[in-house]
Amino acid sequence: MKTSVVERIANYIYGYCTVKVSGYPERALSAMLESGINYWDLRREDDCIILSLPQRQLKSLKRLLDEHSCTIVQVVMRGAMSSAKRHVRPGIIVGALIFCAVLWASTCFIWDISVSGNTSMTDWEVIDSFKEYGVKYGAFIPSLSFEKICIDYVTDSDDIAWASVNMSGTRADIVVRERNDGGGAWESDTPSNLIAAEDGQIRRFCVWSGEACIHLGDVVRKGDLLVSGINDIVNKQSGEVLGYALDRSFGNVYAEVYREYTVDVPLEYEVKTYTGKEFTEKSYKFFTKGVKSFSNSRKIDGFYDKIENEDRVMLFDILKLPIFRTTCVYKEYKSEKTLLSEEQASELAEAKMMKLLSEELVGCELEKRTFNGNLENGVYTLKCSVYCIADIAKEVGIGNGAEDSNDRQYSADN
Repeated sequence: MKTSVVERIANYIYGYCTVKVSGYPERALSAMLESGINYWDLRREDDCIILSLPQRQLKSLKRLLDEHSCTIVQVVMRGAMSSAKRHVRPGIIVGALIFCAVLWASTCFIWDISVSGNTSMTDWEVIDSFKEYGVKYGAFIPSLSFEKICIDYVTDSDDIAWASVNMSGTRADIVVRERNDGGGAWESDTPSNLIAAEDGQIRRFCVWSGEACIHLGDVVRKGDLLVSGINDIVNKQSGEVLGYALDRSFGNVYAEVYREYTVDVPLEYEVKTYTGKEFTEKSYKFFTKGVKSFSNSRKIDGFYDKIENEDRVMLFDILKLPIFRTTCVYKEYKSEKTLLSEEQASELAEAKMMKLLSEELVGCELEKRTFNGNLENGVYTLKCSVYCIADIAKEVGIGNGAEDSNDRQYSADN
């Protein structure tokens, strides 16, 4: 059974318990739902079940379990009230109440920001771009006109076609739609041609839309027209061409292509070795204000790598606070020169070449490949000549410079 954030905070303040039940727990769960007993964090352990519920409902649970031949094996009391009763510290309760009052007042501010709909832009790029319009961590929610902000943002942006900001409690949910995203979005009614992305000999093709301008066995050069989106309008009776219509070309054109790849490996290179000396800096940022906390050592004078990690501070492991904790670890290293033998350089070059081919020939049918290695001036060079079948169809818009802004490479996966 799911519980809201407010319910979990209240249960923590007033106290809750975690119980382990044996017997016939399935019957008890059905009866608990009918009786309105609120529970959460249900899980099974061997023949028992473990769940959490408010302390005030523990007596009702015991009576219910007795009726269904179930037994409570273990009870663990948790929460602020339980802790206060054990340690007799009223200040804890007062502090918790004050904290909750401050927490309630802070609901007028943006604590968290989520981003969705973005493809080429990262979440942080979208969040940063909204800062100048007032949508940022710690912004006073009643002072923001989200409708006006979205209109101004889309008007000023060259990359965003649509945007919205919706508040969910203290979280601002930003949704954007990019004009031409990284996936190559293309309006279905945009006229286009298919041209050759590289030189090759046509092996097979399949055209779903547009008029094919090629035949099997044709040799084409990069930029040659493969499929035309300009279709003649012909009078069926007289055969006279009355005009033409523009359409979007769509299809796959596979050709045998030749490609060359080169990998260079110097015999002498530097190896990074960590000395074991490091120090850590921690800082906290409340909304947008940063405060440096401490460092556990003096700074390193030599070369070092900086490893930075930023995370959100969580309340009761369920509520994200507008507090960012940044940990920077500085690790000292020394650079030492190492000399490879020709055999070692050859093995390293071959490994790099195989990785390169696996990335560059995705979706291609490999027909033939040859390798040629050569050592010259302290550098081992490995060349690979490849003959493969690849989809060379590239979609370009017809007129108005659409070729520059809407290029798209189709592959067998599209």
